[in-house]
Amino acid sequence: MHGFRKVVVPREYVLATLDALQLAGEEGLEALVLWLARFRGADAVITTVWQPEQESGRTREGLHLHIGGRELARLNEDLYRTGQTLVAQVHSHPLLAYHSEIDAARPIVTEEGSFSIVVPFFGFVSLSDLTGCTVYQIHEGTFVRLAPSEADRLFALGA
Repeated sequence: MHGFRKVVVPREYVLATLDALQLAGEEGLEALVLWLARFRGADAVITTVWQPEQESGRTREGLHLHIGGRELARLNEDLYRTGQTLVAQVHSHPLLAYHSEIDAARPIVTEEGSFSIVVPFFGFVSLSDLTGCTVYQIHEGTFVRLAPSEADRLFALGA
C-alpha cells in the first residue's frame, strides 16, 4: 500500500467523518473513524467511513478513547469480506491536533504507508483540505508527520 499516488475522499465521506467526530464532540468527547478504500490504479478511493464501537470518556488525566479487541476482529472480518483496505484512522482532539503518546502506542492503522489524521476542535472545522489537521504516515514502522503541503498533495477531499 505504501506507493499510492493519491487518497481520494468523496464529499459524502468527508461529511460522514465530520458528523461522527462532531456528534461525540458535542459531549466534549473524542471520536475515531476509519477510512476504508478500494484502489483505482495508484489511487486509494475511500469507499467506507467505518465507525467502530468505542468507549470514549473523560478522567482527571484527560480524554480517552478505546476500541475493544472484538471490534478490531469485526473490522478485520469486514475488510476480508469486502476486499477493502484500511487506509487511515481519523480522530478528534479537543483543541490542538497532534499525535499523543497513546495515539502512537495504540494505533488502529499499522500497515506501512497508512495514515493517522488528527482533527482539532472535536471536528468542528472545515475539511476542505487537511491544513488545520495533523497528518502522520507510517514510514518504516514509525509515524512520521507530513508537512501540510505533502498532505495536500496526497489527499483529494470532497472529490
